Amino acid sequence: MIRRSSSLWLLLALALVFAVGLLTSHRIPDGYLPRPCADNFRVYGDLTIVLNCDSPEFMRLALQPDEIFEPENPRQSRPGLILLAATLSTPFEPIADLAERFFTLQGRSLQEWTIEFLPAYIAYGVLNFAILAISLVLFVRLLPAGPEIPLAATLTGVVLVSNDVAKMFLLTPHTALLAILVPLFCLWSYKVAAIEGRAQTAKILVLSLAAGLGVTAYAAFIVFLPCIAIPRVVRLIRAFSARRLASFSLLLVLAVSLVVLPMVAWIVAVEGEAGEFYSEELQGYGQVVWMRTALQRGVFPLLQGLLSNSLMIVGQDLLYLGFLAIFVAVVVREVGWRLSDLRAAFRSVGVEPIIVACLFVGFFAAIGLAADRVAFTAVPPLVVGSAIVVAAAVQPAAVSAKRIAGLAAVILAVVFLVLQLAKTGPFS
Repeated sequence: MIRRSSSLWLLLALALVFAVGLLTSHRIPDGYLPRPCADNFRVYGDLTIVLNCDSPEFMRLALQPDEIFEPENPRQSRPGLILLAATLSTPFEPIADLAERFFTLQGRSLQEWTIEFLPAYIAYGVLNFAILAISLVLFVRLLPAGPEIPLAATLTGVVLVSNDVAKMFLLTPHTALLAILVPLFCLWSYKVAAIEGRAQTAKILVLSLAAGLGVTAYAAFIVFLPCIAIPRVVRLIRAFSARRLASFSLLLVLAVSLVVLPMVAWIVAVEGEAGEFYSEELQGYGQVVWMRTALQRGVFPLLQGLLSNSLMIVGQDLLYLGFLAIFVAVVVREVGWRLSDLRAAFRSVGVEPIIVACLFVGFFAAIGLAADRVAFTAVPPLVVGSAIVVAAAVQPAAVSAKRIAGLAAVILAVVFLVLQLAKTGPFS
């Protein structure tokens, strides 16, 4: 058993180890095919960053945010993180000159675009690690109440710090790392909404505004709305009254307004500045609108498309689901639990993690996007559920059994992290 704060620091340490491992071992091999949407960028010595092909544009816009109003700019529909990076990059501008002098003293020079983009890169780096840190804070807070958490339950979080999304985007400017944060934010919001009271209502409204701001960077924040609506609808059905219905309706209207308002305000601003708002996702890739085309051919093609997209998303997550199953099975075996005990533990988890995971699968299936970077959104809620099962199994066990279970968890976590670093790719 370790203190809750120590659980967080342990996971942050694992994230730092993973980041260092990326710098030293993650790179695109020569002649790698198919050529990914990324390039190796040697920082110093053998330290290398695999820079996503979208990253230069993210950095350019952070340094020149007015250019996001360019006609048909592909980032126009996702300005949130860019504008935040633009604000954060200003204090780092002197570092560009220092870096140029340092490398000149070393007998080599940085490319001009590198010097120019360095403040923005640092700003995005700060944001990326902040996103991951907030994700881990939410993960730890979603674990069972109490001052201490079993080590094995904490180490279930290794999946959150060493995964394909983190491998591709932890060290490169992009919005994709939000695929780790958003589902944990939505699961946290689901649990907040499941409790009634004025304080909880106020929290929901604050979370609604946060989700609305988040939508401007990552559209999946919109899943927040069903996550707060479902538990309230369940409570309304169980104890219906006109007063409860009126209260729920008002809360839902306010929440929807707060979630929608920031993006609506941005669209109005863009149309006022540029004359027309452009969404690369809808107009360039046909996301969401594919359903209208499918429906024109009938209901069956639409359902077939949704099912196909859902299966593709779940298929992308099988590695993580398999590891979580093995992790839980090994820990439960080490503490001597029976199958009946395990069933009781699963009942204690509740349906929230499964519901939230399914909502994200459904969201991206409807959008028509099944890439691994978005498929991962279904995994974090299941990591929380697995950690709760592990905690339920370990907490009542004898001290010796807890130590053995902790050792087994350490071995599994280290193996998973090392294998994630050692495998080739993914790169984009």
